[in-house]
Amino acid sequence: MYGGYALSIYNYTNVDIQHITIDDVGGDDITDSFGMALNFGGHSGDAIINIDDVQAQGKVSERDPSYTAWIGIVLQNGSIQSADYEEHDLDQNTTVNVTNSSFMDYETTFHVESMAGNVYWNSDNITTRAKDYFIAAGINGELKERTNNLTMEMTPWGRNNIVHGLYYT
Repeated sequence: MYGGYALSIYNYTNVDIQHITIDDVGGDDITDSFGMALNFGGHSGDAIINIDDVQAQGKVSERDPSYTAWIGIVLQNGSIQSADYEEHDLDQNTTVNVTNSSFMDYETTFHVESMAGNVYWNSDNITTRAKDYFIAAGINGELKERTNNLTMEMTPWGRNNIVHGLYYT
């Protein structure tokens, strides 16, 4: 699945994902793969995403173990990057609940980007091996993130070993 998503969802309101295993996400053994396990790509209004018992294993290069899958879960609203305001999906409140899940061998475990409204991210009982844990950029509303019961192994080739990084938010 080089350069793609295991599951990509757009224009959603209420999403429940439970009891799935995703193997071999991304990884081309040449560069970082840009493969992502779960992608949520834009919606209007309010939305709730519930993720429980997802086991997502990224590929690791045998040649260079710093080349891994890119992101476990990405929440983005790519439509608001369009120059045409009429094409924007303007999200208001997006709540993401991730529980009892594992994301192994990713550059970033969770990534939030380009959201018009508020983002509320709740994680409980997460196991991960990644270069960094949570990165957010370009959120025009408020961001509230809560993590409880995190078991994390940071890989030695991380981008400054970021646990939580906020950029232009």
